Amino acid sequence: MNAEFFAALEQLEKEKGIPVEYMLDRVCQALLTAYKKDNDGLVCENVYVEPDMEKRAINMYVLKEVVDEAEDPLTEISLEDAREINRTASMGDMVRVSVETKKFGRIAAQAAKQVIIQGIRESERGMVFNEYSSKEHEILSAVVNRIDPRNGNIILDMVSDGEKTEAVLSTSEQVAGEDLRE
Repeated sequence: MNAEFFAALEQLEKEKGIPVEYMLDRVCQALLTAYKKDNDGLVCENVYVEPDMEKRAINMYVLKEVVDEAEDPLTEISLEDAREINRTASMGDMVRVSVETKKFGRIAAQAAKQVIIQGIRESERGMVFNEYSSKEHEILSAVVNRIDPRNGNIILDMVSDGEKTEAVLSTSEQVAGEDLRE
């Protein structure tokens, strides 16, 4: 599953130009969001995610303090349980406990999905903004491809530096009295 996941991130980078590191950061945020949803809105200060590109794995851990008897299972772990993870654990130590992301509930998974989709959209918007901000104060030629009869928006095809781009010219951005035709 992890190999397929990383292959999908690389494919996303090839197709849409979204860097793998950016998407990994978004996935880490999504996992933290899912953990928070699954644990009743817990603030995730002791939870962290470690993506490993070489091993093609994403690991999620919770730092828990070793105590005699764990009163808060989200932040504390008993000495017996801590010794199962780390044999040298002693009272007051912090132990990394692995989190199984497969056990997240449906709502947590949906929240994670939304964070990832939002990351893709933000990246796409940023790329479009960067593309057009470099053309600021330039005169561009465009062909009217379609006029939307419902709202009057005009869909334009622009060719710049050999690249064809589609743009929408809303009615508020059009010159008053100008008659454009397809």
